[in-house]
Amino acid sequence: MVENLAVTADRLILGTMRLNEVSRSIAEWADYFSAVHQLGIVKLHSSSEYDTFPLVCEILAYLSRRQKPPIFKHVVKLAEPSFDDSGFDTARLVSKVDHYRHALASECIHDVQWMWRRGLDNDQERIAAFRNSANALRSAANKLKSEGKIERLICFPYSPDFADEAVRTEAVDGLAVYRNQHETEYDAVIGNCARANKMALVIRPLNAGKVLDSDKKTAVDHLQFSLDMQAIEAGIVSSNKLEHLREYLN
Repeated sequence: MVENLAVTADRLILGTMRLNEVSRSIAEWADYFSAVHQLGIVKLHSSSEYDTFPLVCEILAYLSRRQKPPIFKHVVKLAEPSFDDSGFDTARLVSKVDHYRHALASECIHDVQWMWRRGLDNDQERIAAFRNSANALRSAANKLKSEGKIERLICFPYSPDFADEAVRTEAVDGLAVYRNQHETEYDAVIGNCARANKMALVIRPLNAGKVLDSDKKTAVDHLQFSLDMQAIEAGIVSSNKLEHLREYLN
């Protein structure tokens, strides 16, 4: 582990899954997003699977009509193949990327949090199927990148073994994994990311607030822990309150 304790705005990504826990008008949400952007937090994590996704799209559309709208980069969840698919399909991957680009009114999706969901009940078969589709995934990802539709393909692995395989795969630029005081099972493979010159994003660095109930450490202490490995680029934090984000940055 490398000392890398600073929690700076460029190391935070605003998660949007829990936006609907606070009642605001679209104009009020737009003001909130603008204030978040002014803090220097310029990436949004969203998913069409979240109930809040239509709200996010509406907020961004509202912001786009302002004279100087804040420009966000996007991190999105995308499964290919999904649970009921027979295997990886390039056309479906492209279609899902295009859906996000159009819904979020963004020419380029910065980070695709990609998932192989087919066969979650048998990890070794899932890994073997992924390995057999690695060339197709690489070709699809390279084409999307060359067309300016995505910047990076980042794997949410569901297991450390799949994560280890993903890090060794050329198509994958990094990982999106859980890391907090309660969840450290991916630490070894995060270390592999660093050795492979790949990056990692941390999901639920505060474990949905559960870590704050377990000791006297502050949220900042826990964020520092979650971000404190060499490969870790940023953490995804879900917050509806600007004062919390300001606290994280102090």
